[in-house]
Amino acid sequence: MDMLLGAETIREGHKVRINLRDKQRWAAGSDRLDPSISAIATLVDFFGLGQYDYHFLMGASGLAFRIQIPCDVYSSNLPTALNGLNCVAPALNLLPISYDVIPHDGDLRVVRDSINIGIPVLAMSRQVRLIVGYDGEDFLVDVPNPLETHLNPAETDVSEYRIPIKKQSSVDPRNAVLEAFAFAKRAICVGLHNDFIVGTAAHDCWVNDVLREDKFQNVDFRRQDLLQHLNRKMLENLCEARLSAAVFLVMESTLFRPEKKAAARVIARMYEDLVHEVLVPSGIAKVAPSAVSKGADWAPEQRVELANSLQRAKRVDEEAVELLAELI
Repeated sequence: MDMLLGAETIREGHKVRINLRDKQRWAAGSDRLDPSISAIATLVDFFGLGQYDYHFLMGASGLAFRIQIPCDVYSSNLPTALNGLNCVAPALNLLPISYDVIPHDGDLRVVRDSINIGIPVLAMSRQVRLIVGYDGEDFLVDVPNPLETHLNPAETDVSEYRIPIKKQSSVDPRNAVLEAFAFAKRAICVGLHNDFIVGTAAHDCWVNDVLREDKFQNVDFRRQDLLQHLNRKMLENLCEARLSAAVFLVMESTLFRPEKKAAARVIARMYEDLVHEVLVPSGIAKVAPSAVSKGADWAPEQRVELANSLQRAKRVDEEAVELLAELI
């Protein structure tokens, strides 16, 4: 195992931060990429392991294949990569990096020591965040805009900190992808899990909720706006996830014999077509801000069209499960 090498640090009074210049920062420039996987992908690239990029981690973690909604569809407990069916653990397990794990109430001086030698640290909370510096007692977290934000350890919900220490022997890429396909298959089929409905059952729950007249008719425009915003956000997440799944499948299909390579590319094409031909025109377009004027009800025919697109997404996932079984 090789010790990890840090980068240059920049010191300004009590503020110390790692210079990420020339490093790939997957969170930069987009609010659609998953923040947890973005943080891990940025860390991985920082150590020169670019083969484990954002799309690989989305696929290998199962997040690209997961659809997950709270049992109460419109609760504040929106899905993240960590809650419900945890997709962060599989991603970290596949990486050739070992960590020191520090609990939230542990000696956080070791986190600052890691920053001092130029090595970023993962903070595990509701999302995974990448600590790239500190300013007095606060940690500095890498985010798209601004370039950093403060995290107060005493006021945050961080459960633990993971400090990268060594590179390990790389896992066999084919075995890693086979494990990823198995987890992806589970993510599509799992059902109820930790207060969330996951997989094809989530499609059914979402469709049933969208078609409930009592939920969408005769509500004030603030509630209407909230319901549309949540539906649109869930759709955008689903589209981005399935497009990442398509990229992952095409990239990793090269590891397999021609017949299995063909199956992986079929799933990829199915997901691309689902997003571009169904979910965007018949789904997202129907919950755009212009779709409903302020104070008006979300028209039943628009919600029916959205429900139809979600049912199509469920059928595609069911077909994907059969094809994934051929790859495992």
